[in-house]
Amino acid sequence: METVVTEQKVANSGAMIVGLVAFAIPLLLAAIVLPLIGRVYLAIFEPAVPDPHAIWTNATVHIVEALPALILSWTMFGVSRVLVEYAHGRHLSLRASRSLMWVGLGALVALLLNVAVVPVTVAALRGSSLWTALDADVFDIGLLMFAASIVTIGGALEAAARDLQNEHDQIV
Repeated sequence: METVVTEQKVANSGAMIVGLVAFAIPLLLAAIVLPLIGRVYLAIFEPAVPDPHAIWTNATVHIVEALPALILSWTMFGVSRVLVEYAHGRHLSLRASRSLMWVGLGALVALLLNVAVVPVTVAALRGSSLWTALDADVFDIGLLMFAASIVTIGGALEAAARDLQNEHDQIV
């Protein structure tokens, strides 16, 4: 009797977490997109410098700077898929493992963009030195390592889920 109640509590808390993530994703995207719209609007329609080249450069810089955050927030959809699988007790499902791997890849891409591509692109657009734009700190490198480990864990879990599926298919 006690294990049934505990399983119900776990299922209810899992459903609550999934609901919170589903509620948070649009808020996260809005927190990124709405300021971006405002910055682009100000860059185009109320520029500090009336030079047409500077107007479009500033608008492009704002969009490029928002790309890593948009990609990272997009990975939250993968996190929600992982949490749905975990809430249903399917910890070694192919869907959960693959989603976890894609979450790690999305985070890795977003962080690489943030560390290497965005600073160089912004420096090129503004005519600054490209070499000095690359200034990754230890925290960024640590996040890259964390994202790479999530990809590795997702891949290992996917391989384990495939092995379990193959064993199950052979039994049946």
